[in-house]
Amino acid sequence: MHSALSILNTISSYAAVANIRYPILIEGTKSWCEALVESYFMTQELESKCVELYGELKIASLTPLSIKSGLKKLGQESDFLIIDISDEFNANAINAICGTVIGGGLVFFIQSTDSKLSLVVKRWLKNFEHLAVCLKESESSYVLPQIPPLNQPIVHTSMYRSLDQEKAVHGIMKVVTGHAKRPLVMTADRGRGKSSAIGIAIAELAITRKLTIGITAPQRASVDEIFMHAERIALLNNLKVSIQKNQLTINETQIIYIAPDELLRVSKNLDLLCVDEAAAIPAPMLLSLIEQYSRMVFSTTINGYEGTGRGFEIKFKKQLAQLRPSYRVIEMKQPIRWNMNDPLELWLSSVFLLNHMDDTSSSLEDISSLSIDFSSLLISDLLDNTDLAQSLFSLLVSAHYQTSPNDWLSLLMDPTLSCWVGIEKDSKRLLCCTLLSKEGELDNDLINDIQYGRRRPKGHLAPVSLTQTLCIDEPALQTSIRVMRIAVAVGYQHNGIGSQFMKAIEDYYSTKGIDYLSTSFGSTAELNNFWNSLGFKFVRLGISKDKASGTHSLLAVKPLSNKADAWLPVAIDYFKTSFPEQLMSTFSSLNHHETHSLLMGVSNIEPIKPLMEKRINIFIEGGLGFELIQFELRQFVLSNLSTFASLTNQQIEVVITKVIQVQDWSLVVAQCDLVGRKNAERTLRESIKAMVYNLQCKS
Repeated sequence: MHSALSILNTISSYAAVANIRYPILIEGTKSWCEALVESYFMTQELESKCVELYGELKIASLTPLSIKSGLKKLGQESDFLIIDISDEFNANAINAICGTVIGGGLVFFIQSTDSKLSLVVKRWLKNFEHLAVCLKESESSYVLPQIPPLNQPIVHTSMYRSLDQEKAVHGIMKVVTGHAKRPLVMTADRGRGKSSAIGIAIAELAITRKLTIGITAPQRASVDEIFMHAERIALLNNLKVSIQKNQLTINETQIIYIAPDELLRVSKNLDLLCVDEAAAIPAPMLLSLIEQYSRMVFSTTINGYEGTGRGFEIKFKKQLAQLRPSYRVIEMKQPIRWNMNDPLELWLSSVFLLNHMDDTSSSLEDISSLSIDFSSLLISDLLDNTDLAQSLFSLLVSAHYQTSPNDWLSLLMDPTLSCWVGIEKDSKRLLCCTLLSKEGELDNDLINDIQYGRRRPKGHLAPVSLTQTLCIDEPALQTSIRVMRIAVAVGYQHNGIGSQFMKAIEDYYSTKGIDYLSTSFGSTAELNNFWNSLGFKFVRLGISKDKASGTHSLLAVKPLSNKADAWLPVAIDYFKTSFPEQLMSTFSSLNHHETHSLLMGVSNIEPIKPLMEKRINIFIEGGLGFELIQFELRQFVLSNLSTFASLTNQQIEVVITKVIQVQDWSLVVAQCDLVGRKNAERTLRESIKAMVYNLQCKS
């Protein structure tokens, strides 16, 4: 048995020899915790070490930092961290700063006896105490943990810090030197050196070539590490380097940061485009980039604090294979800052549910034979069953790129959130899950302030947006259940399970006094069609695109009570009248698939009058130019959207871009892959003729 200080010194020696890191959980009075950590540092040579303190602790001469500042530490390195979790437990930030700790380092998690940490979080952390070194003031002696099995040591040269990184650098360079249209996809857990590999490869290419290289990422800060490593390698090779805002020049090679939406809006002449943290950018956006740029590298974290990569693995690669069947994959497994079997990485992955496993099981051929139990989970169910919790979180991550460990903590701590699951009764397999938020029941004064733009309370997304948009009180006075996330296991999708799941949720809350269901999601044709098929009514499409997703947020509702039925016509009428108008201005650049799916929420505008019908018939037979009948055509199309079923995809695109979005003929020709304006006009007349014929057949 050993004292707390002797344990720390021994563990520190273990870590240094094995090039691994340890999580140290310290519990006791604040003064005892501070004294123990300070005593440890007095025994260490800290002259060249980086020690960072997060939280309200007084240890030596260290300056406390806010935990949120840890999110800006990507790419940096530290030797020791002291994190006070007594008052704040920010999962994303903790994961980010722990990723900076190099092998041989320790991370101290301090929980004082006056801790304000949520009881459920304390209970959750207890499940993983066996994976950390726990030192408690209430105990007088401690047992040393076992040393984990060690793998090959890290290869560390001035250029590469692992064999995987060297392989990745050569792979990136081959994208430029090899055949076009053979993109590279690099995946790895955190700390494997993906971003630095891109920087090294860029500098290597700049030695002998004059290139224009684009770098993009969901956030500008994400590319700093790429620029830093490119500059470092360039200087090692005595290359000329100059730095400007968003641009690095090495010899005659320009490396430029360009935002994802800018790349799509204005085509750039690039010799190489590198996408860092690609999983945080929606697949449709990435696929558009693929069609526009012939030499691309995608780099992304699979299991990390971002919590996004597994959905990327499942969805994007499948779609990429159709566009670029010769794409290549490199998986970087070896860490560059620490050794394999790292205790800190194991603890973080377990606590924050980052051990996402691939779904290798296939779906049953006969979905109808499945017996699925749909039910609401209690928080205690998740606290007591870490395997279920991991399965649940993995499923959410596979379906939603923005799901992060902080979402898991919110589910544990926020009483307004609840979780439903669908479990196959025989196999006990988790097939689907959803996160729900109870919202509404706001007071009149607050509602008035919301409508006049003076306040916007958190946690009530749907009621606030509805009352602000429609300028009526009822949606905010009433109670809503908002579907925040919904996911179905990959092998079981497109078989009606999601619809059955939502029906079970709807039936349950219809008897619990809930007035309406709501949801807000990134608008895509597939998702819009899904929610429309469930009877949800579209109310509002967000004006601005989400910077990370590149999509507009769509708000949809479904009434459950007579009270909600009373105001629903106001919502439907608002979307029916405003959205078609917005398609001529704000949303004129929406692709035709998404536009078509959104227009399904717009029914008959008004009946076509006899004279208008005659003018349309003259138009389809070659008389009257488009400009002379533009208004009638628009009314006709919006009143008869169901007839789109009789059109080809190209015809639908022509009708939407020209008649509904009122684009210039030149844009219609280019976008619809037509040959000249005459071809476009002929296609439009044929499309309208097919719609008219379809109506006549129905009558």
